[in-house]
Amino acid sequence: MDVAREADRIRIAMRGELELATVDQAHEALALPGLGPSDTVMLDLSAVTFIDSTGLRFLLQADRRAQETGWRLEIVPAPPEVQRIFKMTRVEDRLPFVGR
Repeated sequence: MDVAREADRIRIAMRGELELATVDQAHEALALPGLGPSDTVMLDLSAVTFIDSTGLRFLLQADRRAQETGWRLEIVPAPPEVQRIFKMTRVEDRLPFVGR
């Protein structure tokens, strides 16, 4: 995972698998101190090759955390073969996907 501060957001680019063995790294990347209402965090899933239920739960928790603490979450969709987990689990419209 790469974390980069851009002019108007923090981009966390994820690669490979987002699952039980890697979700702790995702939590660490999202542990950004001092996020406030004017901040935007973009989780870029465009290079993710697999998501299991643990990864899906991480994304739902990130969305809930953003809502509770006031910062904005944006999620760049995964490739179509991976993105379909969101349709299958009926959470695609619940998460803040951008650019689709």
